[in-house]
Order: sequence, then C-alpha cells, then structure tokens
Amino acid sequence: MLFAKSRTGALPAKLSRLHTSWQTPYIAVGIIWLVGTIFLLGSSYLPSVNEILQTSISAMGYQICFYLALTGFASVWCFRQSIKKDFRASLTQVWWPLLSALFLLFVLGYSILDADRMTNIIGL
Repeated sequence: MLFAKSRTGALPAKLSRLHTSWQTPYIAVGIIWLVGTIFLLGSSYLPSVNEILQTSISAMGYQICFYLALTGFASVWCFRQSIKKDFRASLTQVWWPLLSALFLLFVLGYSILDADRMTNIIGL
C-alpha cells in the first residue's frame, strides 16, 4: 500500500523508488518490516496477545500443510503422463510429490488431533 500510494502522490515519492537490481520498493518494504517488528515485539509482552500470536503461528502450519499438499497433488496431476514415458523424470515429478503430499496430510491430521481447541478453531 505504501508503494501504491506513493506512486499516486498520496505519500512521499521516495517510498516508490525501486531497487536497481531487485526491482522492489525497498524503502517501503523496510518501513513495513520495521513497524511490524516493533508491533510484534511490543505485543509479545502482553499475555493475551502473546497467547494469540502463539496460537496463530501454530495454526498457520495447518494452511502450510494443506496448500503444499495441494501443490504436490497438482504436480502429480500435471505430470501424470511422465509415468509412462520416463520413469526417472516421474520420480521427481510424480512419485516424490505424491509421497510428500500424503506425508503432509498425515502431519496435518496428526497436528489437528494433537493441538488444543483454540488452535484448531483458528487453523481450520
């Protein structure tokens, strides 16, 4: 938002400068990183906010497992023809992603059974 607003003139134009090799708005990203870090460190000393942060971080693992498993299944679907054509290629394009996706679903299920109720509510 800092980048977009600075490009339209609502904020100082310095925020919209792009890094020469990375092609990212490095000043705006740095400001957001600094403000986020300050808020995170400041809120971690409050007991209720610290609990919410810990629960949210644990719950993010649910989404990570789910979406990476979907990526594995998508790879299997996309490269399913390589099983017949090239077995060596199918190891990295089909079989390894399939095993990874199944393992991630196992980790997701185990985590749901092992976590507390609030983590499950936030994660699911």
